[in-house]
Amino acid sequence: MALLPWVCTLGGPLLIIPADLAALWRGNDPPLDASAALKMAPRWTAGGVPSDYDRACDTLEDVHVEEYEACGRIPVGEGSALVLDLESSTAGLLWRDGAVLVRGLECETEEDAKAFLDQVAAWRPTKLRLVIGARGLLAFDAAFPGHEDPEKIEADYGVLHLALPPGRYRASCCAIPAERIYLLRFELDSP
Repeated sequence: MALLPWVCTLGGPLLIIPADLAALWRGNDPPLDASAALKMAPRWTAGGVPSDYDRACDTLEDVHVEEYEACGRIPVGEGSALVLDLESSTAGLLWRDGAVLVRGLECETEEDAKAFLDQVAAWRPTKLRLVIGARGLLAFDAAFPGHEDPEKIEADYGVLHLALPPGRYRASCCAIPAERIYLLRFELDSP
């Protein structure tokens, strides 16, 4: 049985980013171009130049709120990433023709998680989309800088790598409030 891979944050948001864009994410490090950073954070009011982590905490677009969890889009280079707002351990697995990020589900194996997911019928669509290139999708603590090589991202609580095929993916979600479970599903978007 395959163990379910998990990732966590130090207390802030979780970044979900196409691996092809990960080297552009600077986390808490100062931005390389202050004017570009300010343009990407038009609502930034805390003074100074926002880091990518500041933007992840403050200036998301297309935010989708589901019970106690929120997910939004953030520009990164010429593309975008997603941010999950709560501090929570997150597992990820390939499922059907896409992938699912799982929060709050207590299981140890991919088989157990897939058995649970097969029972979920209440997926809700969101406006969130991601274009994923040849290197798949990553999830890690937004406070840490990314890198073109996922093995070199030094996030304290790990990096989750999902080897999705290239394409445009739509996100849907499911929240089960009584159990504090939140699911974020990625499926290929129809043309």
